[in-house]
Amino acid sequence: MSTVNVITKALYTSPYATLPPGVTTAGVAVQADTSQIPSTITDPIFVIRLRSADDSTVIGTSDSDGAGTSKSNANFQPSFPLSSAASYMVDGIWVNRGTPSAGINWDDAMGSAPISAGSPVIQSAQFDGTNVSARIDLGSSGIGIGSKVTLYSLSGGTHVEIGSSTIQGNIVEFAMSQTGYPPVYSLAVQAAVPVTNGGGQGNFAAPFSYGPLSQLVGIPQVAKTVTNASYDGKNLSLTWDLDTQADCADPDSSLVEILVNDKIVATGSGGVNSASIPIILPDSDQVTVNIRTVADNMVAQPLNSSIIASVPPVTNVALSADQLSVVAAVDVTNGEAYLMDRKKQVAGPQAVSSKAVSFTYNALNAVGLSVVARGKTSVLSGPLSSNAYLLATAPQLISANIVSSSDGTKWDIDLIINRLPDDAANVASYQIEVVEDGGTSVASHTTSSPSYSLSIDKTAIDLTKSHSIVLGATGASGGVSPTASYAITLVPPLLSNAGCSTDQITASWAAPANLPASNTLPVSYQMVIADSSGKPVYTGPFTSSLQGAVSLAELGLEGVANPQIMVNARIGNTVLVTDNTMGNKSYGTLLMAAPSIGNITVNPTDNKSVLNWDAVSGAATYTIHYSSGSPTTGVTGTTHTLTTALTPGQRQSFNVQALGTSNGVNVTGPVSDWVQIPSNAANAVSIRFNGVTVQMSWEAVSEAKLYNISLFDDSNSSASVYSGTSTETNASFTPTGLDNAKTYTAFVQAVSVEGTGLAGASLPLFTEGIFPSAEPSSTAVPYVYPGLNTAMLGTNAANPTKTAITLYFPELGAASGALGTNPITQGPFTIEPSGNTSLPYKLTIAADDEVWKFELDSIRTTLQSDYIAFLKAVESPTGEAGATPYGISLLQSAIGRYMPQTFAELLYYNFGLTTDTSVGSASIDLRPGMVLRASISDYQEVTGTDVNTWVPGYAGAASLDFEIGGYTAGSNWRTGFNAFLSALSAQQALHVDAPYVNTSGTQASGVAGDSDLYYSAFLQPFYRMFVPGTVPPATSTGSTTISSNFALAAASDYTSLQSVGIDPSQNAVAYFRARTVLQAMIYVVLNGVEKLVPIGTTVGNLLDQHGHRPVTASKALQTLRVYRSLAPVITNTDSSQSVASVVEVLFDWNGFVTYADGIGSDSLSMPLLPGDQVTLQ
Repeated sequence: MSTVNVITKALYTSPYATLPPGVTTAGVAVQADTSQIPSTITDPIFVIRLRSADDSTVIGTSDSDGAGTSKSNANFQPSFPLSSAASYMVDGIWVNRGTPSAGINWDDAMGSAPISAGSPVIQSAQFDGTNVSARIDLGSSGIGIGSKVTLYSLSGGTHVEIGSSTIQGNIVEFAMSQTGYPPVYSLAVQAAVPVTNGGGQGNFAAPFSYGPLSQLVGIPQVAKTVTNASYDGKNLSLTWDLDTQADCADPDSSLVEILVNDKIVATGSGGVNSASIPIILPDSDQVTVNIRTVADNMVAQPLNSSIIASVPPVTNVALSADQLSVVAAVDVTNGEAYLMDRKKQVAGPQAVSSKAVSFTYNALNAVGLSVVARGKTSVLSGPLSSNAYLLATAPQLISANIVSSSDGTKWDIDLIINRLPDDAANVASYQIEVVEDGGTSVASHTTSSPSYSLSIDKTAIDLTKSHSIVLGATGASGGVSPTASYAITLVPPLLSNAGCSTDQITASWAAPANLPASNTLPVSYQMVIADSSGKPVYTGPFTSSLQGAVSLAELGLEGVANPQIMVNARIGNTVLVTDNTMGNKSYGTLLMAAPSIGNITVNPTDNKSVLNWDAVSGAATYTIHYSSGSPTTGVTGTTHTLTTALTPGQRQSFNVQALGTSNGVNVTGPVSDWVQIPSNAANAVSIRFNGVTVQMSWEAVSEAKLYNISLFDDSNSSASVYSGTSTETNASFTPTGLDNAKTYTAFVQAVSVEGTGLAGASLPLFTEGIFPSAEPSSTAVPYVYPGLNTAMLGTNAANPTKTAITLYFPELGAASGALGTNPITQGPFTIEPSGNTSLPYKLTIAADDEVWKFELDSIRTTLQSDYIAFLKAVESPTGEAGATPYGISLLQSAIGRYMPQTFAELLYYNFGLTTDTSVGSASIDLRPGMVLRASISDYQEVTGTDVNTWVPGYAGAASLDFEIGGYTAGSNWRTGFNAFLSALSAQQALHVDAPYVNTSGTQASGVAGDSDLYYSAFLQPFYRMFVPGTVPPATSTGSTTISSNFALAAASDYTSLQSVGIDPSQNAVAYFRARTVLQAMIYVVLNGVEKLVPIGTTVGNLLDQHGHRPVTASKALQTLRVYRSLAPVITNTDSSQSVASVVEVLFDWNGFVTYADGIGSDSLSMPLLPGDQVTLQ
């Protein structure tokens, strides 16, 4: 066979298939390249042989002569249809015409080509008028095939090929290659196999051998015209008309493509000439659709149409100027609008013209009307807009108050507008405008609030013209509501006269000028009384009259000076609030408050009041009226002195009347309100004088603005030695030039708005107290004494002046008259009947050296001896029952707290502390109010050959406090160590065995706790604690020897107490076991907090504990106060004249005292007594 394949095309047409256009005979047809005819063939005829490709079985050979033969084409009609499942080959050769089949040598064949009977089908296709896109199902075939898809146009009854494409895959795309043919299109497909690579081997390229042509599938009739395209925001509805091209295939459905900005964003399917697609489109004017008809999956070219997807804005919905129509702006070229009453359509559709729409509708004062619109043409319609609401009601004015600004340069109009009945969301703002003479705008403002203050420069206002407020509103759409106009006046009523009597104010005025001519509202007037700054204090009711009166009882003008009168004007709901910046006769200053009363002064020595008042501007004369009667007339001055002093609390009042004019208004001054002449007395409460500075306090007086303080020499009340003022109820001042030989009295007077009041309770400058000595320790040991007056006080060079001390006592014995009727005297002490029932005894401590002289003896032994002897004598007076232990205790308490004593003597007379004892090293008496502290040690035993002998011994443990207090057991007064145990003992409910005592009386078993102190022999009124001469060391094993321990001894009376010892055979004795150390403690108070301190603690010690101990000139001395109880001390049978129950210890009298430099010895070295109160203010 030749290596040159001369076959240029092969085609198999099944006898059962449609013949392709231009093909008239079924079978195999082959075309050859005639340029390859061998030169040896003189009359060439092209002959083909059809054979099976797999076994070369010859099916048949074409003729070499006759009809249908030629040198370029050959045809062979098999006797049976070829199978698509088999593979075939055709061979071609040129022979001389008429050569019989047997004479052809097919080994010399010049070409071969595959033949396919495959039947591919078109699954689907789209034609857009220019381009074809088809999907092919190649089906089954004996050989690998491609396909050829051909586009035909039916022209003159003949299908003309106008485009095709041969491709190996199943997607075919090609363009129409010929134009100008009728738009009656169809598609067909046939198998295609390259001629030169039969069996699918090699490149898929021409020439091709084609199989049978499929049946032609028509492209359907296209959509020609859109008849309706409606989009409602959720669904797109379309209808269209089909083209009427003859012989076109009828569509069976449609495909709709939705495009935004020429890009497909969604697709949908529809019927033959309509579609409804649910979709939400963007608000855009770039939305289009392609409508493509479909027939047997053949999709025709699209019909493109615009879609109205945008929502036209509806704005400026309002009533027309004649209020007979509703108008709105609609931003759309073609559209329609509806007038809605909520969800109900009440007008429309109305076509939008020039982007505006108008509805003839009576909408005035309607609520809830709105306009909606949409884009609309004859074919297209878009979604409806949201409701744009109409404001059909004019805003109503609730009130408008017109005032002049504080600087008088502006009109301030405070308006309150009644909100429109429309939904608040539909109201964008309210417009407020002030117009002049009904037209010219002088001020305007837009606000979202129903209340607003409009401010207008007065220079912008012509007061010769009328004025109105115009109100309107703007809706959310931008449309405006109807407006309402309200007349106002900016000219006040002008006062002609104003008069004040004792019971009323009268006035008359003229109506304001230049009201709007159109005003039909009534004008009313309101009389106003204001203070001198123009601030109203009374506003009367409105009246239509041009005159008015008001009762003074309504006004409440007490304390309001120079009140003014003015008149407000009201027109409907608008009010002009007149003030004192609006010119001549707009207001007048009244004289109704009378002259301001002040500077009423009182001399505290005679309490006569001097009346004073301030002059009233414009007043010619004054008349003074008194609540007591007879007025004083024709007074040209501003002062008057009473001839008789008032008594504290006496009510005497006066008033003053004045006459004058103000701001062009004739005014008559009234009788002023009654002013009470101050008669409240300021009572002094406390005074403290430290020899230099006075600190004073007094009761508050409710009317007082300040207080006058004065100090008078009691022998000369005509002139004060000091005067000052304070706004508080206390003062501190330093008087000068005082004479210690004189006495002084301090007064306080309240100063109120009316003037100076009366002097009430006064106080002597000097107050009794306890005074530390001022002498240096080189002259006298430190001591304290009661200061009764300044004349007796000691100095840094001298003892105090000797002064007798008298004290009073209740019954001291078990029965009345227990001490008898004769005085009992021992040294400076004398006690005798007083003649007073409640306080039958008087103790006098003489004014002699034994008591009042202080030198270098810390304990004045003579005084001590006389004191002991005196108490013994009182306990056992000759022939009398004498004082009980309780009575002795009272005497001890009073003498200990009030008698002059050295610091050391304070410990003796108050606690019995002494080192002058034959037992141990010291002793102290346990008296009620003290606390006995037992510091008990535990013994620590440590054994071992290498243990130092000092290791075992006593170690610190618990401390027990026993509160010493008196109690009554039957007819006996005793001293106990525990109130609960004392109560049990008094009821004989507590029985305790006495501690064991050896026969020699030097040793005892000791006690463990307070209950052990309640054995019968130990129940006594007096106790003395002895301190051992030597305290055993901690490494000892303890001792049962009484003298080696802190021991307590009991005594039945004071006399026995003086000789009591620690011999159990002589008196009851007890000591605490285990090397217990006893301390005597007392309670004191520091800054209100109770503290328990050892006896002997000084004021300085207490302050040291808190870092507050002052030194000379320390500021802390200014606030340091020490108070001492004198509860048992009664210096007068009249309790009001007796010394205070608590007095101050004046450490700072004439300055802080240092007794000796370098050792901390100063007045704060004074020992504390039970109940002492120390404060640091």
